[in-house]
Amino acid sequence: MELPEKESQLVICSQIRMLNDNDKIPYNLLLDADPSKKLVDSYLSSGETYLTVIENETIGVCVLVTVNSETIEIKNLAVAENMRGQGIGARMIKNSFQIAKQKGYKTILIATSTPNIGPLYLYQKMGFEYDYLVKHYFDSNINNYNEPLFDHGIKCNHLIVLSKRL
Repeated sequence: MELPEKESQLVICSQIRMLNDNDKIPYNLLLDADPSKKLVDSYLSSGETYLTVIENETIGVCVLVTVNSETIEIKNLAVAENMRGQGIGARMIKNSFQIAKQKGYKTILIATSTPNIGPLYLYQKMGFEYDYLVKHYFDSNINNYNEPLFDHGIKCNHLIVLSKRL
């Protein structure tokens, strides 16, 4: 998976803005990144949700949640399947860095399942580094997921957490 060196015209034409009361929550995207509606609803209520929009169509979503006074986490990051590979995810991450810096955070976190190699590549390309592993995260959260999760045909067991100093 190679990231575009230059932003595509699509990325340049897109707008990132905060979810407002008139917007429909993009559950199709949120649940693609995290299939537990219970978990998604919990961090939607405690975080800030940003949409990437082109011509009134939501093509990306990012949810930021405060961890503590110095740390914020990207809890959910998703791009519509037909829009992937065009720099939209990278742009949303850069936007998250700017928001976090403006709010005075010193560290930003992001997490994914260990076999989820595409996002792991992107996150490291964006400057995130391995921080810690939550062993058996997906097994211990069986109440949040109706069935075992798989990425690239590999069962998700552990959660890898990456961090970046801002």
